[in-house]
Amino acid sequence: NTMRLLTSIYKTWRRSPSKTLIVDDYREWKGFELQIASWHVAKHIKTDKQHVAILLPTSGMFPVSATAIWSLGKTVVPLNYLLSKNEIDYIIEDSGVDTVITVEAMIDMIGGLPNGMKTIKLDKLSFGGLPPVRKSVKSNDDMLAALLYTSGTSGKPKGVMLSAGNLSANVEQCKQWVNFSKKDVFLGLLPQFHSFGFTATTLIPSVIGAKAVYCARFNPSKVLGLLRKQKPSVMLA
Repeated sequence: NTMRLLTSIYKTWRRSPSKTLIVDDYREWKGFELQIASWHVAKHIKTDKQHVAILLPTSGMFPVSATAIWSLGKTVVPLNYLLSKNEIDYIIEDSGVDTVITVEAMIDMIGGLPNGMKTIKLDKLSFGGLPPVRKSVKSNDDMLAALLYTSGTSGKPKGVMLSAGNLSANVEQCKQWVNFSKKDVFLGLLPQFHSFGFTATTLIPSVIGAKAVYCARFNPSKVLGLLRKQKPSVMLA
């Protein structure tokens, strides 16, 4: 079996090929564009390590990258770009990653990555053409899906191990409790390296096929503009 969460996201994207599912600061993403981009990114992940880091602004690039990593049976390590350079370097070393999916501006923002890190820069990739259609690697709900590092309020940041089953259960609970539907429009203001931004404003809309509108940096006038234009029905903050 392939990880349930990944299967349901890929199915949702493929069932809504021409629906705009994500709007971010950079572009709009239709379902088929998300699926194709995920396969493109997967093609560029060439590491023997089990964990792959993501250093990206809040955007459609995050679910594209997370699904690409999962399709290879690997674990997502989201990097908190608001931490100090020392803390980020510590997380990279502690998690044992050697590959980071990122964009040039984010590398500059954190003051550079440690020597020897392989980078997959999404702003330098071409998403044109059909990438190899990939069969996802077999994995189950016990698979380590994400290693989320705490902000290190006491001592160094600690990697919290979240299985695919943990994330699936959380998404399912939220769906049932709040009764979200694909007619909803989510406004995503929370960083996706944060457990709440990762699950509530990224995985839930990705699974149910609701539109998600992302804003990389909180700016009151920009958010008011998005509220007027996109008319979100869900704002989790």
